[in-house]
Amino acid sequence: MVTVNRSEVERKLTTITSALRSNSSFPLLGSNIGGQLSFWQDSYMPIWDGLESQGEDEFTFSVDSTVLRNIVNGFKTEYIDISVNAKKAVVIKSNQSSRHKIQSIYGDCTLS
Repeated sequence: MVTVNRSEVERKLTTITSALRSNSSFPLLGSNIGGQLSFWQDSYMPIWDGLESQGEDEFTFSVDSTVLRNIVNGFKTEYIDISVNAKKAVVIKSNQSSRHKIQSIYGDCTLS
């Protein structure tokens, strides 16, 4: 699990999803490696972005960017925790016991 500033994640996901065409079928790819939570969104205008994370976990994921953005926007805490469970679902929670899971689009996703 890693901890990130919720408003930074929200801002980056809003930028990414605003650049997508409404009929885009490309998933958002993400990774947390070395204290950096990074996002890659392929589309007619590919976007790569990231932010600092706190925590030791390293993981990758692939999800629908709009679903992730809507869930992150629903939290009101300053920080959120993000992890990937054994079934490769992204788990997002706040310190107020709110918790959401997003199923992975492609299962195991490895970024090189």
